[in-house]
Amino acid sequence: MSVKSIRLGTRRFQKCPVHQRWELARVVTEDEWSEEIVAEAAAHRDSNII
Repeated sequence: MSVKSIRLGTRRFQKCPVHQRWELARVVTEDEWSEEIVAEAAAHRDSNII
């Protein structure tokens, strides 16, 4: 069994594919994105559920 996230209303408690830590995440709208954030996200891919 694999657990990638736990939903908590509008947020999720999930393992971050960048930092490899469990963190509270939320939806980020496109107007909040910076070039640095997009580049960092593009450099890290999430793992598959097996």
